[in-house]
Amino acid sequence: MATLPDSIGGWAALKTLDLSFCGELASLPDSICDLAALTRFDLTGCVTLAALPDGIGRLRELTMLYLTGCWSLTSLPGSIGHLTSLMDFELDACTALTGLPDSVVNLAALTRLNLNFSTALATLPHRIGDLAALKALFLCECDNLERLPDSTGDLALLQVLKLADAGISSLPHTIGNLSSLTQLDLRYMRFTGLPDGICGLTALVSLDLTESALTALPEGIGALAALTHLILKCCPQLAALPDSIGDLAALVYLDAHGCGALTRLPDGMGRARTLRALLLGSCTRLAELPGSLCDLVALERLDLSACELLTHLPERMGELVRLTSLDLTGCSGLLSLPGGLRTLRRLPRIDVVGCADAVRLQAKTPLQDDDFDASK
Repeated sequence: MATLPDSIGGWAALKTLDLSFCGELASLPDSICDLAALTRFDLTGCVTLAALPDGIGRLRELTMLYLTGCWSLTSLPGSIGHLTSLMDFELDACTALTGLPDSVVNLAALTRLNLNFSTALATLPHRIGDLAALKALFLCECDNLERLPDSTGDLALLQVLKLADAGISSLPHTIGNLSSLTQLDLRYMRFTGLPDGICGLTALVSLDLTESALTALPEGIGALAALTHLILKCCPQLAALPDSIGDLAALVYLDAHGCGALTRLPDGMGRARTLRALLLGSCTRLAELPGSLCDLVALERLDLSACELLTHLPERMGELVRLTSLDLTGCSGLLSLPGGLRTLRRLPRIDVVGCADAVRLQAKTPLQDDDFDASK
């Protein structure tokens, strides 16, 4: 379908209009703005649609507007700000869209704004913090977006902020004002550090920094009292963790797998008494573990696979009474296993494939033969 009849504006009671994947639809008649009862308008996949009618702001009852994959859309009309009932605005994969009109900050009911994969997007309105109802903001892979406005910190109800692989060079200092934020996705980010203000995110539950250029975490990160998941996977320049990481009172999952520059863990790690999973596989420069690691009384899973420089494990390993998984695969430098392992009754086996010396010492422990995986 390439066009719609002007008469469509006469359907006064219409509440849902689904034109998704009308790939030949290049324009919309102005009369479509007369659909006063319309609440849901879906234009997903209308790849040749180049513009919305200037009068679209007359759709005052509209709560959902889906423009996902409208590749030809380069701009939005200023009247978009009159959609005062709009709650869900999907603009992901609008690859030609370079910006949003300033009037978008007047969308008083907006709770979700999705701009993922809008690769041409260069700026956001400087008053974006006026979106008082906004709870979720998605900007993943917005390659040309270099910064967030300082007013981002005024989004008092924002719970989810996803910035994975965006072009942003740094976070605004106001980021710490996001008092409702629970999820922060910074995967593949190019900046090397986080502002100290991030330590003010007292509601933050999940922080994902997978494959970022991060060289250090803020010293005050222990103030993130609600944080349960800290993901640092494959951060190649991260050489150390701050001692305050042990002050993360709610932390249950810490993934530092593949942090090849990480040489040590802080002694304060043992204070993280709620930690259940600690993943350190392929930390190829990690040569020793602090004895305080054995104070992690809730620890259930410990992955040390391919930590080639490890020669010993802490002697008090037997105090990790909740441990159910211990992966030492590929720890080729490991010389011995601590005797305390014999007390770990919840541990069905220890993966020691590739740990020839540890396997040699197997006979010196009272564990049954099938407690070790020594298949190679």
